[in-house]
Amino acid sequence: MRGMRTTKTSNERWAGLAVVVALALMVLGGCASAPAPAGVAGEREPAGGAQILVKNDSRDAWDLFVGGAPRGSVGPGSVARLFGIRPGPQVVVASNERLGLTQRVTVEADARSPAEVALRQMVARLRVKNPHADAVEVALDGVVLGRVAGGEEALFEGAPAGRRVLMIRSMRGPGAVRIDKDLPPEAEARVTVPDIEVAAVDPGAAAPPAGKAMVRMKNASRLAVSLWADGVDHGIVPAGASFDLVLPPGAHTLEVRIAGIEAHTEHRVTLAPNQVAEWVWGAEGGQP
Repeated sequence: MRGMRTTKTSNERWAGLAVVVALALMVLGGCASAPAPAGVAGEREPAGGAQILVKNDSRDAWDLFVGGAPRGSVGPGSVARLFGIRPGPQVVVASNERLGLTQRVTVEADARSPAEVALRQMVARLRVKNPHADAVEVALDGVVLGRVAGGEEALFEGAPAGRRVLMIRSMRGPGAVRIDKDLPPEAEARVTVPDIEVAAVDPGAAAPPAGKAMVRMKNASRLAVSLWADGVDHGIVPAGASFDLVLPPGAHTLEVRIAGIEAHTEHRVTLAPNQVAEWVWGAEGGQP
């Protein structure tokens, strides 16, 4: 009621204060348990110690360790600055658990100037044998390496090492096979192209204009998504719907953005003139 005042008892005031103190301790504890990632701009440099600059020239991300202690991570093409390093010889370990790769570099940490570590792209050789009559296209983690003619084999030098996703696509029609392959660094991995089920092409289906190419995208998820190509928005594709995207021949970056949330996936494709590529996005009948 208007004009009425309530007076808290002493016990109630102490109880409220206890809740505030407990919340403050929880916040402080959470901050202390979440170390800042290495190389973040604007972080405060601890007093004393040496520095190590880790330059990542590879296309992979790495978790960093110095003297066995975790020191954050560094993304592809990025630089991480590690502070508070004990002067003297130090072993910097860069690890990518998903790829099964590790790099080790020994540097001399000096308080007078930062020591520098360069992480390289670890590579392997991939030999693909195609015993079938039709040519195939080979892609590794979404990046096209090249083609292998029917009845021949090809050696791809400088393929990224580690546990990779190998996609082999038939050049005769819509059809591809996925192979999870471990490529050992500085060694040769071998793959024989398995049988690829090639779907029959409907002669009455839409075709791109002469000299152009087409990506027929089917949204097999339960969500409406936005389709982007090379940074251009091509509109919403409803759940279960298809969209024919006409593009010039060459390499393109395709994006699917989920409407209403900050999430997207990115795909790279290389199209030949007059080619029609089938692309099913999202698990059939399920969530993406």
